Amino acid sequence: MAQRQIPPERKAIFYIGRIVSVIGILSFLSTILSFAARFGDFTNFEQRGRSEALRAVIGMVMMIAGGLLSGVGKAGLAGSGITLDTEQARRDVEPWSRMAGGVL
Repeated sequence: MAQRQIPPERKAIFYIGRIVSVIGILSFLSTILSFAARFGDFTNFEQRGRSEALRAVIGMVMMIAGGLLSGVGKAGLAGSGITLDTEQARRDVEPWSRMAGGVL
């Protein structure tokens, strides 16, 4: 049976992944803005340096995790390659393959 629509659970995972990615980007970019705003001011340098480094790393992790979640939401577990099941992968990506003309 052909799946004509993407299930609501996968849509939710996709959008949650996008939101996590955006929060990660904002967290990462906030470190650059913090650095630029305090350029040349070395008061409390060690504590601010640790804080900014931690925000940058957390932001990068969130960007990666958000991208993975979005990929799973878009293509499903099998379609994104997390589980090895070719038949399930075909069912997971059916809405996209129908749009593109078939699964290669």
